[in-house]
Amino acid sequence: MRKRLAPAGLAWPWWIPYGAFASAVAVGVQILVQRGALTSPGTDTILVGVALAPWLAEYVVGWVPPRWLFTALVVGGVVALVVRPAEFDFSPFLLVLLAGEIASTSGVLVATLAAAGAAGAMVGVELTASFDGSALWVAGIAAAWGFGTTTRSQLANQSTLAAKVAVDERQRIAREVHDVVAHSLSVTMLHLTGARRALETDRDVDEAVAALRDAERLGRQAMTDIRRTVGLLSPGAPGDHAPLPSALDVPALVDTFRGAGADVELVVVGDPEGVDGATGLGLYRIVQESLANAAKHAPGASTTVRIDVADDAVTATVHTAGANGFASNGESGGLGLSGMEARAGQLGGTFRAGHDAGGWTVEVRLPRETLIP
Repeated sequence: MRKRLAPAGLAWPWWIPYGAFASAVAVGVQILVQRGALTSPGTDTILVGVALAPWLAEYVVGWVPPRWLFTALVVGGVVALVVRPAEFDFSPFLLVLLAGEIASTSGVLVATLAAAGAAGAMVGVELTASFDGSALWVAGIAAAWGFGTTTRSQLANQSTLAAKVAVDERQRIAREVHDVVAHSLSVTMLHLTGARRALETDRDVDEAVAALRDAERLGRQAMTDIRRTVGLLSPGAPGDHAPLPSALDVPALVDTFRGAGADVELVVVGDPEGVDGATGLGLYRIVQESLANAAKHAPGASTTVRIDVADDAVTATVHTAGANGFASNGESGGLGLSGMEARAGQLGGTFRAGHDAGGWTVEVRLPRETLIP
């Protein structure tokens, strides 16, 4: 089955192809019974074998015949059978199965040519031989072609959607890892800078050691967060299911930067308690990335974080005074601004970042409730 379905590139349920194979064999046996060839093999037995050969090759031998050869063998065998008519002849039913088989495993053009060839053969036999009822079988061939192409199209759409979901999930995890790493490195660098200055200016070993201990603690915490986030790539792994940050964790985030020596002020208007979990995580990550950028591009500059919680939305504004170190795009490459903008867009919000008269400002507005689980 895998060999046969590989050219289609689709994840077919196992019972569909094997059901078609079983149906073809059942029809073949019925044809032999009708013609008395099951107990007395003869020409009809050979013709049935020719018509069934493509299915037997695929499912018994494991060889996938070219679609043109598949069509030629089935149509040829059936035509040779119907010119030797039997009462209530089941032979044309193999053409219906053929149309469905080709349509579900090949492109529209190939499927249409195969169905047209099968239908044309039935009409031609009725016009040139003692066979009646081609219209019924042509309708059956058309129905099988329609079912096969529709099913194949739906599976292709599902495959495309699954691929998109996988890409989106990888991008989401990449943003999470980026935010964790950027935050931890920024705060760690602030602690290391404080330790260096303590040794260079005041020769204060105790203060330097304290700063280095904080840097070490943050590094270990970052490694734990990264392992937990990357663990999302392994479904079923036990992992660490610690709760993700929310809007309520923004004050603790600001305290982390303050503890590293950054000049950060926090203003909260409204109650963040009722902010949706996905919105709260997005808000936290955007503030986190904004503070990391401020520490990286404008060390020593004062930064104000303002959270406004309204009835329908929550807005975060991160303003860094002066901020002359920011590039025109706010970063020197990477996932910073693009990641924040993508995160805001995914949550149905708006994002803006850039220079203003007093420095650099990041502003994001998110709905309080989202459809993101």
